Amino acid sequence: MLDHRVSSGVEHGTPCFYQLRFPKLEVERWHSHFFSSRPPFLRQSAMFRAWKFVSVLLLAAVSSNSNAVHGLLSSPNGLTPAEQAARASAIAATASKISNEAREVTVRGVSYPFCWGPVARPGSLTESIVGVEAAEIDSHKDPNAEKYAAIAAATIFATEQDYLGYYDKIAQYLPRPMSTDISDETFGELRTTGFSFKIELVRKREAYGDILGHVDCKQVAQVCGPETSVSSLRALKSLYVVDFSDISQWTDPANPQKYVPNIIGFFCYNRVRNRLLPFAIHLVDQKLTYTQSDSPSEWKLAKVALNAAEVNWQNMQHFVETHLMTAPVRVELMRHTAETHPVNALVQHHCRGDIALETISTVSLFAEGTVVDKTFAMGTTGAYRYFHHQLSNKLSIYNNFIADAQARGIDSLPVSKYFKYGELHWKTFKRFIDSYLRAYYKCDADVQRDHEVQNWAKTCSTSPQFYDFPSSINSINQLSNIVLHLVFSGTVRHHSMNGLVTWESASIPYSMPSLWKPWPTRKLKPGESLNIIDYHVPVSIIPSAISTVVVFRREVKSPASTIPQSYRVAPFCSEAVLKVAIAEFEKSMAHIEEQIQREEQYEKWPYTILVPSKLPYTSNAHGLTTPNGLTATELDARASGIADIASKIKNEARYGVVGGTPYPFCWGPVARPGSMAETIVQIEANEINARKDPNAMTYVGIAATTKYETEGDYVGYYDKIASLVPRPMTTDISDETFGELRMTGFAFKIARVRDAEKYSDILEDVESEQITSICGDGITSETLVSKEVLYAVDCSDIAQWTDTTNPKKYVPNIMGFFCRKDSANQLLPLAIHLVDQELTYTPFDSPSEWKLAKMALNAAEVNWQNMQHFVETHLMTAPVRVELMRTTATSHPVNALLQHHLRGDIALETISTVSLFASGTVVDRTFAMGASGAYRYFNHQLTNKLSVHKDFLADAHERGIDTLPMPKYFKYGLLHWNALKRFISKYLSVYYADDSAVLSDNEIQNWAKACSTNPQFSDFPSSIESIEQLTNLVLHLVFSATVRHHSMNGMVTWDTVSIPYSMPSLWKAWPTSKLSEGESLNVLDYHVPVDIIPSAIGAVLVFRREAKTPTVPFSQAYAVDPFASDAGLHDAITEYQNALARIEDHVNTDEQGQKWPYRILQPSRLPFTTWI
Repeated sequence: MLDHRVSSGVEHGTPCFYQLRFPKLEVERWHSHFFSSRPPFLRQSAMFRAWKFVSVLLLAAVSSNSNAVHGLLSSPNGLTPAEQAARASAIAATASKISNEAREVTVRGVSYPFCWGPVARPGSLTESIVGVEAAEIDSHKDPNAEKYAAIAAATIFATEQDYLGYYDKIAQYLPRPMSTDISDETFGELRTTGFSFKIELVRKREAYGDILGHVDCKQVAQVCGPETSVSSLRALKSLYVVDFSDISQWTDPANPQKYVPNIIGFFCYNRVRNRLLPFAIHLVDQKLTYTQSDSPSEWKLAKVALNAAEVNWQNMQHFVETHLMTAPVRVELMRHTAETHPVNALVQHHCRGDIALETISTVSLFAEGTVVDKTFAMGTTGAYRYFHHQLSNKLSIYNNFIADAQARGIDSLPVSKYFKYGELHWKTFKRFIDSYLRAYYKCDADVQRDHEVQNWAKTCSTSPQFYDFPSSINSINQLSNIVLHLVFSGTVRHHSMNGLVTWESASIPYSMPSLWKPWPTRKLKPGESLNIIDYHVPVSIIPSAISTVVVFRREVKSPASTIPQSYRVAPFCSEAVLKVAIAEFEKSMAHIEEQIQREEQYEKWPYTILVPSKLPYTSNAHGLTTPNGLTATELDARASGIADIASKIKNEARYGVVGGTPYPFCWGPVARPGSMAETIVQIEANEINARKDPNAMTYVGIAATTKYETEGDYVGYYDKIASLVPRPMTTDISDETFGELRMTGFAFKIARVRDAEKYSDILEDVESEQITSICGDGITSETLVSKEVLYAVDCSDIAQWTDTTNPKKYVPNIMGFFCRKDSANQLLPLAIHLVDQELTYTPFDSPSEWKLAKMALNAAEVNWQNMQHFVETHLMTAPVRVELMRTTATSHPVNALLQHHLRGDIALETISTVSLFASGTVVDRTFAMGASGAYRYFNHQLTNKLSVHKDFLADAHERGIDTLPMPKYFKYGLLHWNALKRFISKYLSVYYADDSAVLSDNEIQNWAKACSTNPQFSDFPSSIESIEQLTNLVLHLVFSATVRHHSMNGMVTWDTVSIPYSMPSLWKAWPTSKLSEGESLNVLDYHVPVDIIPSAIGAVLVFRREAKTPTVPFSQAYAVDPFASDAGLHDAITEYQNALARIEDHVNTDEQGQKWPYRILQPSRLPFTTWI
């Protein structure tokens, strides 16, 4: 658990506005009239502007369509045609990658039908999902599991007491299981708690008469109460049965020595004692009925046999009723509804893990030689035959918790704790889900016209696993009941049947999954005896049997993973319309918690499985911890987990191949087939691919059909797509915009000139009068540097990286000079120098020459910035991530934070070697550097090594961009830097009390040491000695992968790369001299060939991936686990969100009315991951 040094008594969740609904058009008309009709003096006041800004927020809140909520979640109802088309495209893309299909498994050479579901083929979406979910599930395992098995292996088992004594040896780790108590009272109580799923009320008057007619009436009365009989028990509805009269058909025929008999157990509810008690157990094939009047050993063995049957049936039946039901339903949700559909979001949230569980179970549980195969009577083959039988008879979507309880009569059993507590959960979930759905559907008609949910229903109705899934859903109530059943089955019912409860219900020596000696053919005679240990699994198998149970015992160690905190994560916590429903849900859960704890506190075997704080809302997850303060056992388990990951992934020297020639690439992970790196790449690549612009091919198609003859034709292309994307800033080649671009999209190469001599020979070609006219009064060639107004973009050696295999395309060695004109608050181009040609161009040359010079400088910056961003972000952060995996636990706070923000870079640097930096790719054909030049540049930059100390502030001060007139990148970037620094500092202080805690954290020290030996870094510290040092390091990595990355690449690429003035190469040799009088040039002669323009547009579109989903901007960065639900982080997260709201306001205010608004760093548009 977290060792917080701050109060945890705070309200969880993120602040939300309520969404009110009024007719949109009327509100907009009122808003327009009200503000335009105010007098001029009022419209100019600060208060009026503030009120107008607030009203804009309110307008956005109130003008939502009555059928669609514009939060993170929405049904397709009420969307525009364009929104619906984009949504349908995303759904279709997912549907093309995953589907349900008939499956088979092979055991000992024999094929068995498995259930309908997804297949995890190499490279498939299913494989990616399985990889992610399996890793999560694996992280939940009991760290002491191997220790329990080892203690069992070292124990001598000879008597019943030896078996029971085993639990004393592990008492420091685990509680004694309830099923170690074989007394009648506990045996009966187990059918009201852990074994509550097969027992049912005997309703038919004559049912089981042939068996019960032979039970002595006195024996019945002795157990069930004075003057009771089988007849009176029937009449009082107090006769219950557990019927496994045909279970032996599923016994593994390949291993007949282990079995469970066909058996029936009879129980009565004793009203006087208020207990459910066993009074008879019948062995069907042997035609033997046992009661308490038989010898104690025979009665005990009969109970052991009934337990064995329940252990087999319940473990297999839970698999049918939860994983095998919910997994295909999840797949159809992915195939037919958007990620942001409220039904999809809720069901995926609660049923997460089942796709992995049903897939990995075919290897780890239900396969030849597994622990289940060796210890369960059914074995692997019996399990598959049972699954097929149950699914062939089909599941009912309507056999929900209440229907099942009523059908079996346990709703009228007063001592049924499973029903009593389960009903509390059921009613709470029902109220919440009703409210949840009504937030998105105002009436039944809204459900009926939601084509996504209707398509989902129609497909599920054809699934061979269901016989009554409706082909259409006609009301909110009907949809609510279906969703409720799925959610409840994936949570409360699942965890009541399996998981921690397995530890209580399966134990040695009285509740094992098989018997190993044939059942007697008759009862004992006087003087005879039997030893139940003879029927027990062999001693050699006991450690494996213990392991079987421990597989399912995965405790919830973080409150964030429990049902009460289900909705404290995105997208739910960010939905204003759910705020009240979530609050009521949590309040109800608190009441349930209090009631169960109160009623169970004095019980011999407290039934706490359904205590909300112990109940996972999906696959449970751990909280964040450093290794400090853990026990030796916990440290061993943690170290083992780290070592396991370290054995699967590492950094190593890599090469990129272009045209058959290998080029040294960066240090990083290699995605070999079957490797962990390959799995990560597949998962992240799928995420990245899902973000592509759905209209990309439309833009390329329009570019291909456009005629390009004049500059107006080129620029006019953007008019043709203006309804889809904004015109790029670089289509404006005016000096004002050309200069402004160096303070926004091209802000990363420019630097203030501090050395007056450095460029003096070049600037001598510019006359002082010209300098003064551009830069302002008092600025001459002699005062440019001293007055700190001269800036340079120095690409004087960039041509060395030009692609030598295609010399037609190039960028020249070039330098651009800019001056700060304070009177106009502008940065203006002063001169552009072509190094090799020794030609200096100024605004006073012919317009075409000056324009061409600006195009050349743009081309140089396009090449440099796109390659440099790759060095400074992906190639720096990917190996750091790998070392984090190899040296720190997944639950380490630094690991969690960096993996969260750096997600995507391992895939990006890997797939880029194929999709970007390879022969014939768009980059290879259009960029001057091409693929080979890119690799040479990367190697040069990395050989000269990166500095982890050259962070945002250090870089800005070194280049002097903090003194630019409108340094928008620096100005807005500084706001983000300061906000992130405050958050990360507070974040780390939650886990480290002082500097000594950092020093003693062996995981973080191992990470630093490993990174310090990376050949790409010049100064990564080999040890970290303070919280401040760690803060600065983490801050630099997070900022580089997010704010700096998205400022250099991604959406900004659309603004910085465009036809015809800012392309990635020139295609005609540069003039050897300036134009003479009467001569002219056409800048289009230098442009990329017309037939390459569609490819060039495509190259830009690769990077244009909008953060359209509201869950990805920075404002939602910590609205997910493990951050959102951690009380110790609540204040820091709230403060950070407030800071981002101020930044949003700041950017909006500053950019309003700008010709080229710079909104890249607007928090609502800024993804919190590497993204692309």
